[in-house]
Amino acid sequence: MRFKDLFAKKVPKPAWAGMFSGSDWNAYVQDFQRVCESMGLEVEFQWDQGSFSIQGEETLFGMENVSRTWVNAERTNRSGVIERHLTTMRQAREAEVEDPHRALRIRIYPTDSLVPEAKEHMVLKELSPGAMQVLVADFPTLIATVTTDQIKEWGMSPDAAWEIGVGNLSKQEQCEVYRIELNKLVPMTAVEREMYGASMILDLERFLVPMPENGAYVVIPTRDVLYWCAVPDHEHSDWLNEIRRFAQYVYQTQAGAVTPEVFIWKNGQLELLEANPSMI
Repeated sequence: MRFKDLFAKKVPKPAWAGMFSGSDWNAYVQDFQRVCESMGLEVEFQWDQGSFSIQGEETLFGMENVSRTWVNAERTNRSGVIERHLTTMRQAREAEVEDPHRALRIRIYPTDSLVPEAKEHMVLKELSPGAMQVLVADFPTLIATVTTDQIKEWGMSPDAAWEIGVGNLSKQEQCEVYRIELNKLVPMTAVEREMYGASMILDLERFLVPMPENGAYVVIPTRDVLYWCAVPDHEHSDWLNEIRRFAQYVYQTQAGAVTPEVFIWKNGQLELLEANPSMI
């Protein structure tokens, strides 16, 4: 350890970093910073959201995959894990995408995880206060946000690229669908897909089986899982209270937090429940 590392500011371990134990988190932070410095990269970290960007560029990169690889690597080779990841990342960023149609996806991010300067160059739409839908390219080794300049180079319009990204969620993303019960009261369906579970809110109707007559309550507390339940015929304020508690708990305790909000889907439309209580 270098002398200045002894006095480096500690970064609190965020919720997404549950794979780290003991002092590994602080070692990882220092290791990542040292490798970036040795490669001449000026990096802006969003440690709480598990992402980073290279200064002067618009693309936002996630670090959860490299984090898991680092944890599982031999201690003597952990710096090499980060260096290889960053090298691959730069190559992917600089390389021409052979088939951007296949790489495009939509991911849901917390709004405060996006670098303000970079947002100006991204293709994104607000999902709700605090959550954004963002166009990304899903490479074999990393997921990177897509800039408007890249889309121009591919000969696409932002709207066309967006439609392709939404379509790829339906065509290529396999989801695990299962049932849970909240406090032996509320039967909910979970739609899980690593990194893209929350994104399935854009293709919700294919999971609403059977189609709920009164609409559905929907929550996306993390990026990996979406939950929904049919609105019942009976008085159900206790259901709503349970769903709100559940959404808050998962949002606060699980990796990849997105939003604790509760949505309602009805007549083909999805809205914040609080924004339109008359839909209940």
